[in-house]
Amino acid sequence: MIVDVAFLPMAAVGIERKVCVVIDALRASASIVAMLDAGAPEILLAATVDEARRLVAAARARYWLVGEVGGQPPADFDHGNSPTELRAADLRGREVVFATSNGTRALVGLAAAPAVFVGGVVNGSAIAARAVDEAARRGLGLEIVCSGDDGGTLLSLEDLASAGVLVELILARFPRRVAAEAPEAAAADVVALDESAEAARRLYRSFLAAGVPPLPPDPAALVGAFDAARHRRYLARVGYEVDVRHCRHPDSSRALPLLARRGERLAIVPAP
Repeated sequence: MIVDVAFLPMAAVGIERKVCVVIDALRASASIVAMLDAGAPEILLAATVDEARRLVAAARARYWLVGEVGGQPPADFDHGNSPTELRAADLRGREVVFATSNGTRALVGLAAAPAVFVGGVVNGSAIAARAVDEAARRGLGLEIVCSGDDGGTLLSLEDLASAGVLVELILARFPRRVAAEAPEAAAADVVALDESAEAARRLYRSFLAAGVPPLPPDPAALVGAFDAARHRRYLARVGYEVDVRHCRHPDSSRALPLLARRGERLAIVPAP
């Protein structure tokens, strides 16, 4: 199995031959996990807040509108893109529609992949195990896709460091590792890292203190990686430091968000 990392959604190529894991570390991945943990049976996706408004316009009372623009909830939305807010919410009784600046855009763009999961530090161990099993079962590669910043046009340090954590968790599930170009890399019990995955792994490791192992995911290293990110600094300025702390906390959930089709719409559902 070959594992690679797309530093931005536009770098994800050949997705029809890959199981994908989408990361929006601050904050959509954690918000999706929180909504599933809060009882949402599924989460309808919208690429923009305007699309979300159009989707619910005919029957507003049937829906929870959740999302953000510039990190802040629109005035007519029920909840923002805040995992700490959402994990305490009661999301039963209505359908959820979710729109964010980066994460939902990335998910919509990967709809052609055979299987797309949502992951991050908060559900890293669970999602890495499930993605590996799915890719092995289908005989496919595995790609971790970073959502990025500014509509998916700028590299996100926290996404890439989180991808490095997932790469470490994926590697731990294989008895053997070979070079990505080796022909035997297709064997079910062998993993090969593309250079992009090796780069993400080394970035995460660069935040580890001397002598600290990469697994289990190291909280101190994650503090360093997230604190170095521009979006973390912005969220702290606008009052969401508690969300940053939540998003960098390893394995707080076992949720397995999976992209699914609902007629002409895309939704996130718990993986069976």
